[in-house]
Formats: sequence, structure tokens, C-alpha cells
Amino acid sequence: MPYINYVALEGWSSLDDHQHTIGPPYPPPIKIPLSNDVLTAITQNRSGVLDQFLKNKIWPAFIGRSSSVCVCIACRNRPATRMVNTISLHLESPDGPTIVDHTPFPVCDSNDCSHRASRRANKYRMDTTAAVPEIADTEMEMCNNCKVTKFVSVDGRMKRCSRCKAKLYCSKECQKQDWKNGHKHYCKSVTDE
Repeated sequence: MPYINYVALEGWSSLDDHQHTIGPPYPPPIKIPLSNDVLTAITQNRSGVLDQFLKNKIWPAFIGRSSSVCVCIACRNRPATRMVNTISLHLESPDGPTIVDHTPFPVCDSNDCSHRASRRANKYRMDTTAAVPEIADTEMEMCNNCKVTKFVSVDGRMKRCSRCKAKLYCSKECQKQDWKNGHKHYCKSVTDE
């Protein structure tokens, strides 16, 4: 059965880290088995497949990897149930297909914690891409509405909500649809803090 490596670059102690640096030795990868169909769908960048793989396979593997409770990086007191990720996909890695996660942020069920982590991950990604432009060659972004995933180097950056700066959209239509589906409540709650 094929597998994909997941490497979480864990140097984050809080969302307030401003001097976050990662260097060797890197953490060992978590090997996640997957079917040939899922591997093919991920390598072909099919809409929503990578997102579902993150939610259903990687998040549980990362959050459940230690015997202690994984705590939310934002509030630092509730158990983590999901993650905010900034990933790059390396299909030609010598050890097999590898997902590198630059911001493996475990978060609890609180929307506030999820939004804080999303904003910090977005800031990290923008700062890193500005400093090292070649990173954009492997960077992917996902639309918050339709879940389409695109490579930044091929398709360019997705549009970002101008108010909260936390959500990405592939088109104006997707942004309008997500606004109607509830982003307006999230956006208002985050920006009124």
C-alpha cells in the first residue's frame, strides 16, 4: 500500500513567535497510508482531495501522536481537535511523496482560536514567500468556498478577504457565496476584537 510522508516543522511554541526558525535536524515524518486512487488524486491536484486527506488522516495522526493531550496553540488550555496548516507538496522527494507543513497549528473547536491561527499562518506564508520567492513554486492555496486547490507558481495568489485577511477565494463569485453562507458572521466577530 502506498503512503505519503507528513513532516510537521515544529518550532512553534505560540502564535506570537516572531523569530520562528526551523533547521536540521528535522522531525521524523509521519507515514500515512493511502490508496492508489487518493495518491493519484492528490498528485493531479483534484479539487478537495488534499483538504479531505488533511482532515481525515493527517490531523488525527498529528494530534494523536503523543500520549499526552495535544493542546490548542491559541488558547493554550483546551484540547486540540483540528489544525491550521500551511503545506507544500513535494511529489519527487527521495523518500516518496511528502507533505511539509510549515505551520502545524493544533487548535480547539473555538472559532476565535481557529481564526487567530489562520491569521498567523497567513502572515507566516506571506513573510516567507516575500523573503524566499522560490518557495512559491511548491506552495498551494485552497479556496474557502469551493475547496479548489491551486499552485501559487502556476495560478498566482488567490484573493483574500480584505477585512479579516484569513480566508482565500479563487473568484469573486466564491467570495460572495461564502459571505452568504456565513463568513460575514465570522469576519465581523474577528475584526471586532
